[in-house]
Amino acid sequence: LGIIAFRIMMILSVLRAYEKGTLNNSIRCNDIDFDNALQIVDRLEKHAKTVYEYLNGEPEKKKMAKMLHETGKSFGEISNIIYGDETHKSTVYRWITGKK
Repeated sequence: LGIIAFRIMMILSVLRAYEKGTLNNSIRCNDIDFDNALQIVDRLEKHAKTVYEYLNGEPEKKKMAKMLHETGKSFGEISNIIYGDETHKSTVYRWITGKK
């Protein structure tokens, strides 16, 4: 994220210099561009964590699904318990069997 923040800062600085007509070999990042880039990266970090948690497969729900399966519950029943409907039955199946 540090490299991404640096790149965003430099892009914002170049755009600002271009807009002012002062585009030359030496461009400095001002405080506004710096702060804006950090705000963008902060939001990106939150989104990246959300995506990571989604790709990780919700470990708490996986653990609960495996425990429920060991008690004899079907994939549909487990889906109902975890998600409140049967639309995630195939997800529960993949979690338990490890098959794609």
